[in-house]
Amino acid sequence: MKLKFFIVSVALCLFNLNAVDAATSSSAADAPPTFAFNPEGLAKPAAMKCMQWIDVLETERNKADCIGNFQAFKAFSKEISATIGGKYGISSRRATPEEAMALSYSITRTRHKFCGKRNMLTDFYGAGEVGGLESHHKGHLAAVLGIDTMVTKAMDDEDFADQWSAVKPNTPAAESFINAVKASAQLQEKGSLVAALEQSLMSFLRTRQEVIATAKEVFDVFAPKLSLNKIYDKQIVSREMYRGWAVEGAKAFTYPVNLTAEENADNPGLESILRAGCIKDLGDGYSFDVYCRSAIASFVSGDVTNKISIQDIMLLEYVYYECLDEFFVGRIRGEGPRRLFLSRTTNSSLVGTLRKYHYKISEDKLLNIHRYLSVCMCKSLTERLLSDELALLVALGNPTAIRVYAVGLFNDVIGIERNVPKAIKLLREAADLGDDFAVKNLPNFLSDYAVWLFDGENGISRDIPKAFELYREAASFGHVEAQRNLRISLSEYARWLFDGENGIKQNIPKAIDTFREAAVLGEEYAERNLASALSKYADFLSKGEEGVEKDMSKAINMCRDAVDLGDEDAIINLPKYLSNYGAWLFFGKNGIEKDIPRAIDVCREAVILGSADARRNFPKLVSSFSFSLFHGSDGIEKNIPKAIEMCREAADLGNENAISNLHKMLSRYSDWLLKGQNGIKKDIPKAIECCREAAALSDEDAIRNLPIILNKYALALFDGKDGIAVDLPKAIEIFREASDLGGEHAKLNLPTFLNNYAFWLFNGDNDVEKDMPKAIEMCKEAKSLRNRSAETNLPIFLLNYAVCLFRGENGIEQNFAMAVKVCREAAELGNEEAIANLPTMLAAMH
Repeated sequence: MKLKFFIVSVALCLFNLNAVDAATSSSAADAPPTFAFNPEGLAKPAAMKCMQWIDVLETERNKADCIGNFQAFKAFSKEISATIGGKYGISSRRATPEEAMALSYSITRTRHKFCGKRNMLTDFYGAGEVGGLESHHKGHLAAVLGIDTMVTKAMDDEDFADQWSAVKPNTPAAESFINAVKASAQLQEKGSLVAALEQSLMSFLRTRQEVIATAKEVFDVFAPKLSLNKIYDKQIVSREMYRGWAVEGAKAFTYPVNLTAEENADNPGLESILRAGCIKDLGDGYSFDVYCRSAIASFVSGDVTNKISIQDIMLLEYVYYECLDEFFVGRIRGEGPRRLFLSRTTNSSLVGTLRKYHYKISEDKLLNIHRYLSVCMCKSLTERLLSDELALLVALGNPTAIRVYAVGLFNDVIGIERNVPKAIKLLREAADLGDDFAVKNLPNFLSDYAVWLFDGENGISRDIPKAFELYREAASFGHVEAQRNLRISLSEYARWLFDGENGIKQNIPKAIDTFREAAVLGEEYAERNLASALSKYADFLSKGEEGVEKDMSKAINMCRDAVDLGDEDAIINLPKYLSNYGAWLFFGKNGIEKDIPRAIDVCREAVILGSADARRNFPKLVSSFSFSLFHGSDGIEKNIPKAIEMCREAADLGNENAISNLHKMLSRYSDWLLKGQNGIKKDIPKAIECCREAAALSDEDAIRNLPIILNKYALALFDGKDGIAVDLPKAIEIFREASDLGGEHAKLNLPTFLNNYAFWLFNGDNDVEKDMPKAIEMCKEAKSLRNRSAETNLPIFLLNYAVCLFRGENGIEQNFAMAVKVCREAAELGNEEAIANLPTMLAAMH
């Protein structure tokens, strides 16, 4: 049943494989037998399939692990991880059951070796910006992130390990599990990356419980921190199944299946009896599920009980990377690496995965490593630091040995040449490998080293930038003292930089930046002094003093910052700087390149801030700028609308030249708009607007031209010419305005157009909506202006309207009283038909 569940689960796995892979993958045995690997520059051969590449790399990584080449081990791990992460492209093809097991193996095994490493997804799996990735690629990375996070959390949380594969979807326990994984991912990876993958991660955790259970099976085999003591207490004493975790340094229990020569001599046959006991325990179904960091698998040969298939039994040989006390049988201690047995009768896929990556190294090599560990860990601290065994263990990548050696290098132990930078490097490495002491104390060492670097003491040469780098790193781990020292040191260093004290070369710009950083971190001294420093720096920049090159633009920026921080000197100086700088920009003086538009903006700001000089000079500068804009002179590109805008501003400020020029500019601009000349696009409405404004300013040409332009505009509105849409009511309105202004053509045109418009309104002609009352109104106005056609049409319009009112026709609501009134008006104008109909209408009212 368990095997069936596993196969179904893998079929649903989120893992996707390289686009160049075929439907099946090859094992390491199918790969070329030899590779000349350069661990620093690995690249998959073009013809090799993705899973085949991973198989080959896994084999090489196991070799590197066994022979103690940690740098090669790391390089192979990163290439394996990058391949899984999508280095060679991701396809939509689902992984086979064997491939899924192998991928879970690689993720789990890598995390076991790099227990304390953060940002694994970016540093090892190559995941960078994931926002633009397709959903299936995000799902794949979320699966990698999920499994890696669960392994990391389980290494420190036994309760979490117990519930890992036990939770079921859509239960409170499952939600608690999911939230725990998500929170752990945020701690271990970059927040932005987790946020980008959050939706895919939550989907994986909620819907892929079977995949998670598969990863748990791999995890149980390669757990990095084993307490053999707990196994002994549970399985041997209490006869219970143990499935948990413990910390490094726990006591260990193993069967001493390899006896020393003396033990064999004193106890003939005991070795065979002990080995037979191991096989019997295995045959009785005892299964050791949790194992330590480096396990080399080989398969048991010989007769075994029929209860277990020989293919599913493996002997795991261990090299203890920590010094563990050992339980032993009586006085029998044995020798060499200890052995435990693993039985997996229900999951042949897992056995196949482990078998595929097995690399058998010589018994002598294992014994030598074990011997070195035993000898080194029994020596005193000083002896250990001086020993060849420690050097070997450091080379093997043993985290405890690396940490011990690093502490010796840092603390100047007798016989060890002190090397603090190397000590820090090794402590980081030990922390990445999960050494608890290194993880907890690395910030302390970083902080201490930073202090020595900053002060140049304890035999360390002063290197302030490096000190800040280390302070920042220690502070990022939450080290309170480093956070405090960073703020204080930044502030102090800023003062030295500003004044050129304490052997520090004066560098005011850098001082300002340093003050800012300290202020952001909450250092009160920096907050108080930043404003003053900015104000002083602005003064130096404005005058070119204190070795600072003169730079008014930068001086103003610094002064603004100081003003924002409330510096009183800066508040006084900023208007002066702006006023002077504006003048220099306008005239191109004092080494400042001429820039009139920028000068205007700067002077305007000075005026707003209360500069008396700027207030006095600004109108003159604006007027001059408007003149240059209008004529395109003084290197200024012609811009007539902006010229008029500037001239208005100067005129409003009382500049006489601007007052004199404004109406002229408006009048000329109006003429160019009317005719479409001088590079100006024809725009009659805009021309009228400018001409009106010029006329209001008593410009004689504008006063004379306005009725002419209005008449042209009205004609265009009537005929729909010059790009102007027909608008008869507006045309009449414009004709009236032109006529009122004395326009002769308008006076002649208005009666005719009123009469024509009235005729179209009365009859609904010429796309004009029928409107008898309005038609009569227009006709009356035309008649008043002595239009003969209007005199003839008006009585006819009145009679017809009266009839419609009397009868309620043509959309006119019946109204006898109004009909009588309109008919009487027509009759009074001499319309005979109206005279004849009036009595009938009067009679109808009674």
